[in-house]
Amino acid sequence: MAKLIAGVALLCAAVFGWAQDYPSRSIVFVVPFTPGTTADSLARLMQPHISQRWGVPVVVENKPGAAGIIGIDSVAKANPDGYTFLFTSTAFGTLAAMNPKLPYDPDKSFAPVMLLGTSPLSLVVSNHFPANTVKELIVQAKARPGDLNYASAGTGSVFHLSMELLQHEAGTRMIHVPYKGTTGVINDLIAGHVQASMMVFQTAAPLVQSGRVRMLAVMSS
Repeated sequence: MAKLIAGVALLCAAVFGWAQDYPSRSIVFVVPFTPGTTADSLARLMQPHISQRWGVPVVVENKPGAAGIIGIDSVAKANPDGYTFLFTSTAFGTLAAMNPKLPYDPDKSFAPVMLLGTSPLSLVVSNHFPANTVKELIVQAKARPGDLNYASAGTGSVFHLSMELLQHEAGTRMIHVPYKGTTGVINDLIAGHVQASMMVFQTAAPLVQSGRVRMLAVMSS
């Protein structure tokens, strides 16, 4: 069983009009997730290049929480002068689909700037959990309905929805444990407090290479 599910990094800005002397002061890149996530890494990768090209300081601000809503909302409410940009992900779309009462208007509050990249998702498990394949994970979950749990970086995130898709197709019932960001997911996965998680491949790869978690599948085809 394989599904095409990709994490996306998208650069948006509050709707604005350009001033003739733009830019004349610091630019702010808001990342609605914790440090170390793909969106955060891309923002920090672009930070020095934009600063050098535009000749003004560029500041990266992490504003995680509520699967990204807190940071996204802060950009929606920012002064629409072109000095605040949002580095977001597929969460921008999934949140809009799942939350009809968002504190911002995803259609009218932002102007898309560019798509920065895509990444497949990876299904990983704790080294404390005795499953080495997706089949073994499903067998364990079916044998212990409601006893196992999986972590995600927030309700409504692509990580949450992809795990629920897996559960729907496999007929399992693992308990969802939402976190404020990926950092908490990684820490508790390594410690064995949660059994499984879906995360961006670039985040999972170094954890697997260092032997801290096991990767069961890559959702890419």
